[in-house]
Amino acid sequence: MVELNRILQGDTRTLPAQPAPVVAGVQEPEAESADLEPLGAFSADVSARMKPTYALMQINRAGEDYFAVTGSHHDNQLQLRTRTMSKPKLALGDLADRDSEERQQARNIRLLMREWSRHAESIRDWIEGLRAAVGDQDLHIVVWDDTGYEIPWELLYLWGDERAGRTRGWLGELLAMTRMVTIHAGDPTEQWDPIALGDHVSSGDTIAHLGEGMENDLASLTGFSPSVMTEAGLLTRLEDEAPVALVYVAAHGEFSASMTELTLGGLGLAEFDYGSLPALLGSHGVVFMNACHSARLINEERLIKDERRNHVLFGFAEMFLRKGAATVVGTVGKVETDRAHHVAHEVLSEIVDDPQVSVAEAVRRVRARAAAKVQTRRPHQEELKEFFYTFMYVCYGNPYTKIGVPGNGADDA
Repeated sequence: MVELNRILQGDTRTLPAQPAPVVAGVQEPEAESADLEPLGAFSADVSARMKPTYALMQINRAGEDYFAVTGSHHDNQLQLRTRTMSKPKLALGDLADRDSEERQQARNIRLLMREWSRHAESIRDWIEGLRAAVGDQDLHIVVWDDTGYEIPWELLYLWGDERAGRTRGWLGELLAMTRMVTIHAGDPTEQWDPIALGDHVSSGDTIAHLGEGMENDLASLTGFSPSVMTEAGLLTRLEDEAPVALVYVAAHGEFSASMTELTLGGLGLAEFDYGSLPALLGSHGVVFMNACHSARLINEERLIKDERRNHVLFGFAEMFLRKGAATVVGTVGKVETDRAHHVAHEVLSEIVDDPQVSVAEAVRRVRARAAAKVQTRRPHQEELKEFFYTFMYVCYGNPYTKIGVPGNGADDA
């Protein structure tokens, strides 16, 4: 990541000058409206399972460069009516890519997301209302986004209200949150909803595959008593009936606009997708993919292409949810190996040390520590890098899932 290091240091001498003095990727105030109707929209049926601590934000395409957002909650007074906004061009995976045209924006991600957040008044007001009614400690938010726009929702900035005791900060550091994507099931065993599990503890074995250069991650798994295996062994174990609580894969990942070229170590989607994965489905376990791009989703244009409508998204996160995982953790970009090890170690340590912590809450705590280091006007480069990379880790699926770590009591919760 030499290129990203250079950018974060502020050296952009080899880049062409920007033609206009505007902040790239930031929307104008009039971008938010209620005029456009979403095309190809979905509507999650949440009425029967809305808990007071759970809120759902649904994101649908509303044309080629727009999205419509709607918010739902148990309390009918805490709803967000459909609002339409133009999309930002701030996918973290692109910002971290040395070959991307957006790479020069990486060092300014805090400014860019704060500016975009200022113009997302309806979303911010809705979330602030939820925070006031439910409280940060109890509130869980699911962002159900089928647009394929790769909006970094974890970096939506909230200004809070100091007089009311609500602190300011990034959504992903303040609240336990997950993402969700519509699952288009073929096999009847895949017709299920991770959110419907509610309070869930995944119980069973921990299985792990550590690719070349990722062997140091084994130390982070000590509290889980893992069985370490080859890629072939991992596939064989997932086909077994014995349940798994945690599937941990630390490897190099490759991203592509073609689903047949997405890789997790030496494995592609096809190796996992042919047939069911009983070990995962039986326990609705957790999958942690400590690999570059592992949580990015794509629209396979060879199969479905309509820029006006919601995309049918493919990727490892969607596949593991469809195959039975309650919660999936992965990255939305390229992460340096040492920093990948650090983030995974921090998240897993939170789970081992606190038997009652959910996976989403563990990730939130790690983000919060990274965010606390960049609250100054001019943070150090290393602190900014830690912030940037940590927020690349996202959760998909159930926001309440816990892992039953052997001997720590969580499996009895």
